[in-house]
Amino acid sequence: MNLPLHCLRSSRLISAYTPRASFRRPILLTYQRPIFLSHKTNLQARPLSMSSPSAPSSSSPRALSPTSQNALAAHFASLHIPGTPLLLANAHDIPSAHAVLSHPRAQALATSSYGIAGTYGLADEDLSLTQLLSGFREIARVALPRGKPLTVDAQDGYGDVRGTVRGIVEVGAVGCNLEDAVSGETPRMKTVEEAVAAIREAKEAAREMGVPEFVVNARCDVLHFGGGLEDAVSRGKRYLEAGATTVFVWAGQKRGLRDDEVRRLVEELRGMVNVRMVLKEGYLGPKELAELGVARVSVGPDLYHLQVEALGKAVGMVLGSN
Repeated sequence: MNLPLHCLRSSRLISAYTPRASFRRPILLTYQRPIFLSHKTNLQARPLSMSSPSAPSSSSPRALSPTSQNALAAHFASLHIPGTPLLLANAHDIPSAHAVLSHPRAQALATSSYGIAGTYGLADEDLSLTQLLSGFREIARVALPRGKPLTVDAQDGYGDVRGTVRGIVEVGAVGCNLEDAVSGETPRMKTVEEAVAAIREAKEAAREMGVPEFVVNARCDVLHFGGGLEDAVSRGKRYLEAGATTVFVWAGQKRGLRDDEVRRLVEELRGMVNVRMVLKEGYLGPKELAELGVARVSVGPDLYHLQVEALGKAVGMVLGSN
């Protein structure tokens, strides 16, 4: 789940998503359930993409040789530069992956688990690991022939970080987001020790498959669960020490972060911070985000939402307005 980072300036919302002029507009897009089917639909529902992915299996051949994949991972890691951030547009299916990588400035490709869930007509939390890996495999078919690094959303690791990462490496990805909160009926934060162990397991699993340069973007939800900035800083440092390349601090849909908090995170975490940009007019763009000193910028499920919105407008042209 690629959820956004808020930022406040003093008592006003600004950050990665705040309008340039007023610096007062909220920096979040509202998250809604996917609209295609009920989230209670059959988990084997066919994804709405150009082709139907086959479920991965332990016998599936690797998409890349270990040597080639590790070189691609090292290249991907080198793109994370504080003040000159890596810009990632998150794809959710084959068409969106083609759209992203058709742009000449696209350096890499990221995924959105929320968007992939939407192609199945599911809520993010209802997406199975098998379905998620199948979605990754389809997107990898677009990224790998172009020689572009692919990073994916591993959510909380599905209770088996090592196995999840092995599946991710198998499809050809060279990085993943890994959350420190456990989703489900009773969401909770992992302890620091649990979260650190998960990052180490992810790195070790990739190392065992010949990809020691595998990139982990560690998401920290402690502010969302009522912790303070010092907790986020402390966790972030531990996550970087454990092998994460960057830290994505998410404060939840209401709390937000002030710009001084973002700068503090950048200072304390040596700039290895990921923020999310909202794709709407009037919100901060890549230049402004770079000035905050971050190393990575992503857009979460925004491409998915925009695609659904565009389809709705096209349908209206055919069938008429409501």
